[in-house]
Amino acid sequence: MSSDAVTTVSVEIAGQEISFETGKMARQASGAVVVRQGDTMVLSTATIGNLRDVDFLPLTVDVEERMYAAGKIPGSFFKREGRAGEKATLIARMIDRPLRPLFPKGWRRETQLVGMPLSVDQVVAYDVLAMNGASAALQISDIPFPAPVGAVRIGKLEGNFVINPTEEQLLESDLDLVVSGTEEAILMVEAGANEVPEAEILDALDIAHSEIRKLCAAQRELAEKAGKPKQEIEVPQVDPDLARQIADSHGAALDAATQVED
Repeated sequence: MSSDAVTTVSVEIAGQEISFETGKMARQASGAVVVRQGDTMVLSTATIGNLRDVDFLPLTVDVEERMYAAGKIPGSFFKREGRAGEKATLIARMIDRPLRPLFPKGWRRETQLVGMPLSVDQVVAYDVLAMNGASAALQISDIPFPAPVGAVRIGKLEGNFVINPTEEQLLESDLDLVVSGTEEAILMVEAGANEVPEAEILDALDIAHSEIRKLCAAQRELAEKAGKPKQEIEVPQVDPDLARQIADSHGAALDAATQVED
């Protein structure tokens, strides 16, 4: 394989370079991206399967931690990798929550997003890289995903906000805020804090969104250079007469039921 097949795009976030590389690994996946910051690397893949006759989005998000990523060999009697731990499950949920609502209505093909840490340097946390990698893999795939989604973490040390703090800094931080969103809007916020005022949280969200826009721009650049043509999709049509009848018969009752303050 020639080096011409490898495409790399990088972006600087808070003085640290984050790179997106595709074309070298997992080439049979619909989209595969290796995200790197420092010596932490995550392989993110997006793969589609058969068309399902279901009335929901058949999306599976999986994070597969590997002991070799930290330079370890599994101990005890079984020298093999175990099931996903609590951290991997929580990271998979953080990947899922901002991406799932953006899939187009009518998309019924089995879709699997997998994040696999290849190297963990114990300095850069891999969860935010996995979130960005999943979106980048969707962008370069033939899945008709509408827009890139970026993610950053905001910490607070000695009264100052820190973008993508290190693992060591995070232990001393008064704030652990993970923000995910598109160029236009914030989609997901997950936070833990030591009595941080609401006004400071809003400031942190503004800082996070400005960095998210940079990550989204890098993903768009990667898709322009190495993206596949998107699949056509038929959006299911609703019978307008039936929708009007339901609105007339149940609309007022639904409005009242969803506005109960208790």
